[in-house]
Amino acid sequence: MTNTARISGRAPIAARNRFPRPFRRLVLLGLGVAVVSSLGGCVRTALRPDDERTQFSRYDRTRNEDSAPFIEDEFGRRTPNLRARLLVKD
Repeated sequence: MTNTARISGRAPIAARNRFPRPFRRLVLLGLGVAVVSSLGGCVRTALRPDDERTQFSRYDRTRNEDSAPFIEDEFGRRTPNLRARLLVKD
């Protein structure tokens, strides 16, 4: 111990605990929950491309009137095919 530790009656900073034990447990528990929840996000998607999006999608698919969900532009980028999917069909 150094002279300052003898005078103040406290241990040096490196020797004493910076955080109490319950706080350390709480932090470790929080980190564990964060890791488990982030790993739980690796599941299949909620909406797959072949799922029905509206009540009319099965009707359109059986009559070969459904439109592709995505289109590729001249640069090869996939964009949602909103114009064709939102058109009013006769």
